[in-house]
Amino acid sequence: GKIDIHVNNNFVATRGSFGLTFGQTALSGDNVRRTATVSCSTDQECLVCFLAKDTFFEEVDRFPDERGRLAAHLKQYIMQLTLTDFFRKCDTKFMHFLASCSEVVHVPWGKQIVKPGDTKEYMYINHQGSCKMQVGNSPLQDFPKGSVIGLQAALGLKTGPPDYSVVGGFRGCVLIRV
Repeated sequence: GKIDIHVNNNFVATRGSFGLTFGQTALSGDNVRRTATVSCSTDQECLVCFLAKDTFFEEVDRFPDERGRLAAHLKQYIMQLTLTDFFRKCDTKFMHFLASCSEVVHVPWGKQIVKPGDTKEYMYINHQGSCKMQVGNSPLQDFPKGSVIGLQAALGLKTGPPDYSVVGGFRGCVLIRV
């Protein structure tokens, strides 16, 4: 059957194929929040099987090698989702290259992930949650999902340490560091 996907009560898409999975990013950490609502489509009946996160991890713990593979797969999946959203028109091979040199960074509430004077500057894309950014002594600014910081550094237009700081918001966030 098919499922309808809504985000913030707005219809996003209808998906349907045998073996379709959703909710994988919920397996990537304890502070991960649900961002979409999924329901059976109004177009077609569907059969949906749910597996509780705790039950899933209890079973995965019995196979430590598979848990490591799952963690690597989820990180790759999150990176590709986020990078594909940001670099929509780029070549697939380039996207795979970017994903291979990127990493998923979980930032808990209040933790500073970037601070002025760090030795390197990276590009960060906010995949999930909220962060706060501060430039100099200015007030904290929201760094919402989908936002990008450090694009100039990634393009080689700026060198040197960052002149801003980034701190995890109230429920933390998941960033992609390129």
